[in-house]
Amino acid sequence: MKVVEERVAQQWRGCLKTFALPQLLYNLGFMEELILIIHFLVVLFFILGFPIGLFYNSRLFRIIHFSALAGVSLLMVLGIPCPLTILEETLRQDPVYEGSFIASWLSRVLYMEGFDPKHVLFMDLGFLTLVGSSFFWRPTRRQRDTPSGHEGK
Repeated sequence: MKVVEERVAQQWRGCLKTFALPQLLYNLGFMEELILIIHFLVVLFFILGFPIGLFYNSRLFRIIHFSALAGVSLLMVLGIPCPLTILEETLRQDPVYEGSFIASWLSRVLYMEGFDPKHVLFMDLGFLTLVGSSFFWRPTRRQRDTPSGHEGK
């Protein structure tokens, strides 16, 4: 499984170097930190999106949240590295992070250092199950056919 994961990571890196990342980006030191912050915000969306979606009960928001979470969970199950992780490593050109203080702590929180990867996978799948089941125990509200405040007479 590790061989497949490394092969996929190499393919991602090759695509990023060929199509998406001109050499100028490698010379800009802030890019890897910017990608790390974006990556952290995506993880916050996954975590905080669940209670926010339940509170506002917006059908579209909950479907987007669940779909994105399911996509990331599928990547984890298949052992495919996250494209944002590969982009960060490619920009750094080294898998060991040596950036600013804030970026190094964001990296530690984001990659859950100290946890067994299998436990992270089980937590992710459990959270995906919770989010998916919420469509049954807290159904989304239906949109009305009439504009808000104008009931048909």
